[in-house]
Amino acid sequence: MVTGNVKYAFELDGVNYWYSGNILSQVPELKGSSGNMWLVTDMVSSVSRFMTVDAPPSSAEFVVRQKLQEAGEFDGPVTVIPHMKKKAGSSATDILFTALPTNIYNEYTKRVRESNDAIMLFPIYEILLGILRKKRGGDYKAVIFQHNRFADIIIGAGDKVVYANRCVAFSTEEEQIEHLWDAVKKDIETVEQDHRIKVAGITLLTWIDSSPIPDRADTFTEKVQLYPAEEIIFDKERPVASFIRAVKKQSATSSVSPGLDKIAYYAERILPLLNILIFIAILGLAGGGTYFRDKANAQKETIHSLESRMYRADDFKPVALSDDFKDTLSFVREVYFSKNAPSFKQIVNDISSACATDMIIEVMKIDYAKNAVRLEIYGHVNASFDQAHKGYQRFLLTMKAIGYSVQENRFDTDIKASTFLLKLTRRIS
Repeated sequence: MVTGNVKYAFELDGVNYWYSGNILSQVPELKGSSGNMWLVTDMVSSVSRFMTVDAPPSSAEFVVRQKLQEAGEFDGPVTVIPHMKKKAGSSATDILFTALPTNIYNEYTKRVRESNDAIMLFPIYEILLGILRKKRGGDYKAVIFQHNRFADIIIGAGDKVVYANRCVAFSTEEEQIEHLWDAVKKDIETVEQDHRIKVAGITLLTWIDSSPIPDRADTFTEKVQLYPAEEIIFDKERPVASFIRAVKKQSATSSVSPGLDKIAYYAERILPLLNILIFIAILGLAGGGTYFRDKANAQKETIHSLESRMYRADDFKPVALSDDFKDTLSFVREVYFSKNAPSFKQIVNDISSACATDMIIEVMKIDYAKNAVRLEIYGHVNASFDQAHKGYQRFLLTMKAIGYSVQENRFDTDIKASTFLLKLTRRIS
């Protein structure tokens, strides 16, 4: 069980919002907030699609990036964020993705990396996929998020996705919104024909600026079901926005934030529970301290008695400490070192602050020994050899300055990337 409040931030259609409690506030920029945060965003200048590519899952993003650049959808470097990858036959892969210019993606990752708190990053289609996966039964269903002049669509059955796209209207006027829903209807009908499937139901997510579905008596509108909404307070009004409720139903594990940030997020969330456990442990130690003090006094009296008899050689016998007393000393020593050991969150923060921008940590092992913490870190660097080696050296110097000593240090490079294996120790004093 995790506890603690989460603040939600939304970036939709060029507008920024804070959401906390049941209050939604529009703000000029998402800065100045403290605490854990979920950032739900349509990601500026991005496209989200479903595609089947002739490549294994490990190379699917590369092929998608190449296809988008060949189609002229992006001029410069492109970053592809996979939401779902699934093998399709022996040599093909189905992939649902969001693609955006690399420089814009780097701005998001920089915001996540430089924040003192954990930020969980959720593109819109990560939320839509989460709702689709929760649909029961094997029937194909559509999930639509209509906001402003846009309609984001995803069609599939459970983990199997067959279509994803965004329909756009020229404005939010009633006539244009009717054209928007006509485009949505046509997309669904085309998917049904191309894949020879039947979309059994449509779930509609709404925002505070969503437009009502045009009143038409056809099978399309009969399939539409509104996702359960909750009343919120926005600008002294009480609109409903089911998209917020849909976001709350997601798990932080589906975030596209790096793994270390997810670890830090969950570590922060369980702190209140840990505090309670620590308090209980302190009470136990306090009671145990009284017990052990009485035991120590009894041992002290025994020692005094033995000292008084040392002058009588005929009565002298070597006395060894009992096994129970040795266990007591060992327990007290372990408690002392546990109290002074750095926390898991502190270790993660140490590594994050020392990492260079292009360093990717793949494996991190932490071992709490009796009087030291041992770390084993493995990863790679996506940069030229000179830049990668300089960044790695800075990482080593920073970790040493913090208080870690290097036990083993390997840095290898090949044509594609540089890899590193580092074993560190931090003594507990």
